[in-house]
Parts: sequence; C-alpha cells; structure tokens
Amino acid sequence: MFGAPIAAFALPYALHHIFLATSRADEAPVTRLFLRIWKWLLSGATMYWILERLENWNGLNPDRIPLVQMIRTYLARGVLGCTIAVLGMFWWYSPPSIVVQQEPKQEGEQGGKTRVVVIGFANAYGSSYLLFLLVPFTLVFATAQPTGQVVLALGLIAITCYVEVVDSEGDADGLVEAFTSAAVTSSTQLQVAYRKPTFAVPAFMSILSLLLFYTTGHQATMPSIQWKSAFIGFPTLTYPFAPVLVILNTFGPIAIAALATPLFALWNIDPPKPNAPTSQDGPTASRSPSSLVLSRTLKLTLGTTLYHSTLTFGTAFGAAALRRHLMVWKVFAPRFMLGGASLLIVDVALVLGVGVGVSRVVWKVEKTFGAGRIKQN
Repeated sequence: MFGAPIAAFALPYALHHIFLATSRADEAPVTRLFLRIWKWLLSGATMYWILERLENWNGLNPDRIPLVQMIRTYLARGVLGCTIAVLGMFWWYSPPSIVVQQEPKQEGEQGGKTRVVVIGFANAYGSSYLLFLLVPFTLVFATAQPTGQVVLALGLIAITCYVEVVDSEGDADGLVEAFTSAAVTSSTQLQVAYRKPTFAVPAFMSILSLLLFYTTGHQATMPSIQWKSAFIGFPTLTYPFAPVLVILNTFGPIAIAALATPLFALWNIDPPKPNAPTSQDGPTASRSPSSLVLSRTLKLTLGTTLYHSTLTFGTAFGAAALRRHLMVWKVFAPRFMLGGASLLIVDVALVLGVGVGVSRVVWKVEKTFGAGRIKQN
C-alpha cells in the first residue's frame, strides 16, 4: 500500500534528474512544468487507493464513510480528466523540450554574430516523445491497484534504462567504426553514423510487456480480471466508462510497452541543423532526420507486430492441436484469446504512437529547426 506513494514521488524525480538530465532536456520550462503536473496526478492516483483502504477501516466513524466515498470518487475523476484534458493538451500544444540562450561576446572579440546555444538540442525528438508516453502511462497507472502501480513504475524505469543502454551501444559501435575508417584523418572530421535498429529491441519490449501484464496481477483466465477497476471514479457500474477502465487495467501494461517502442527510434537523434553540408550520392548519402526517425520507427513497430503475431499463431496452433485435451478451456483456449486480444491492443497502441506521438514530435521539431540532412550508417 505504501510502496505506491513512494513510487509516485520517486518516478518523476528519476525521469527529471537522471534520464532527461543527460541531454539537459530537464532544464526546459516545458519539461519542468509537465513533470510537476504529472507528479501530482500520480500522487492523486495513489491517494485514491489510500482513501479506499480508509473507507474499509474498522476505526472509521460510519458517518464519515459517505464523505470519504465522495472525495475518492471525485479525486479519481479529477485525475483521469486532468490527464486527458490538461496533461494531454499541454503536450500537444507545447514546443520541444529545449532552451534557447544567447551567450555574450568574449573579451576582446570584435564583430561577428552573437552565439546562440540550444540546450536539449541533442535529444529534442526523444524527450518530447517521452513526455507523450507519460500521458497514457498515467491513465494506466490510475487504473492499476497499488502493487500494480509499483510494478508499472519499475517497468517505466526499466524502459528508460534500456533506452540508454541501446543508445550507448550504438554510440560505441559508431565510434569504433569511425576511428577504424580510413576516411578519418583528424578528430575534427569525426562524424558518427546512427546505428540501425535491431530485432533485439522489439523482442525485449514484447517480453517486458508480458512481464508487466503478469506482475500486475493478471493471468490468462477470466477470473483474474480485476473488476474493481470498473468502479474507479464511479460509485456504480457506468457505461461506457466501466469497460474502458477494465481494458486499461487489463491490457494497459502491454499497451505501454508497445507505445514505448518508438522511443528507441527517436532517442538522441539530432534535429536538423540549418545550413549544414549535405551529401546526396554514394554510400555516405545523408537523409533528413525526420525521414530517419520515421524509417527507424517503422522497423521497430513491424518487429513488435511480428513478435506478437508469432506468439498468437503459436497459441492458436497449440489450442487447435490440443482441442480434445481435458484442460483446453482451462488453459489453452484462454491463452489463445489473450494472445489475440494482446495483438489487437499492440496494433492499436503502435498506430496511436506513430500516428499521434511520432508525427506530432516530428512536426514540432521541423517547425522549430526546419529541415536538414544527417548521415545514417
């Protein structure tokens, strides 16, 4: 019970001061305000379950139970409503997570232009998409029970850690290739190419999605559905909100992992640089950052879909081969239904991530920095 409030306060701190601090995207006013709002929404989501525990406490005056129920109901509505209306709209209309500063001329420097420094430039794509990911994450976090909230927080930390690992591995491979290349004659000519995504990323995210599904208390059986989530924010069964809340609670962990997959394609990709030299032909031909981001995203999304499609095919084949087994409707058929539903949720999440998240991030960056070309390996 008390692990969820700790996770609600520790998670924004970790994202703000650890993961976004590496690219200095945490210094942007957009990031600071967004994470501040996000922290209070997470705290409200955990406070809901504390009030529910208080409502069932034997030492509570029975006359106070209606008041606690009212506070709990409107608190849940406020968290869910503010997540969509405030946090979602704030991300949609906010600029990239950058800070533009002008540095004064040094002593003895004559003429020339004022130097402009863009803080957070190196990760303008990734930091903005990470903020987008936090919006659906908050919805899933609000519908999860306290132990599930702790697991979701740990899952988000695992995703960001793996993003840094993949990015560091790509930088190391690029540096090795650049230094061993005969074209490099001095450190000023060093240009590290971006590494193409591999199938290891979709495989890891797909396995993590199933891990989050099972560790949040779900199983491939109908009795394991957490029907209590249908009453979050509503004292009685209310359509169409009840089915939506149950779906978020059940398949939300799988959807979050799928939505996080495009983050690997956007992390630490440099935005276009104005007046940057380009090469149009040959093996080192450059391409626009937006085109690179979209191609990497497409590969990762197709890999994720392929992984879950293979799992679904395997469960379908197993259920068909064991259709006369005694436990077919107890084990094999529910696992096939879970595989089909998971595949559908993953496809919807990927479409949402690419169609809304990635496209809006690319639009923001292009509107801010214009278009340009960079080198891809």
